[in-house]
Amino acid sequence: MKDPVDPRFGRCRHFVVYDSDTGSLTAVANPSGETSGGAGIQTAQLLVNQAVGAVLVGNVGPNAFKVLNAAGIKVYGGIKGNVENSLELFKEKKLNLMSDPNVSSHAGMRG
Repeated sequence: MKDPVDPRFGRCRHFVVYDSDTGSLTAVANPSGETSGGAGIQTAQLLVNQAVGAVLVGNVGPNAFKVLNAAGIKVYGGIKGNVENSLELFKEKKLNLMSDPNVSSHAGMRG
């Protein structure tokens, strides 16, 4: 919970899934983080399959945003700091709901 939020949505190694009904936390590995392309879309689909209702992200590109949006998943962006603080801000409804992606395609690729 003290780990920093990874600013790169598609390349994030793990996600913490919070169940607001039970208060439980589950770590979900992201196997798409090391792929050569399409990581954002694959990562978004991973979270769709987890049936999440919202994601807290540093940055998210247009392709992943489109998948999340189509699935009805709310995207809160510009998240900085650690997981614990970000989750508290979410619970307190102090985060900004995104209406558009905040980076271009392939922004998370490092080469």
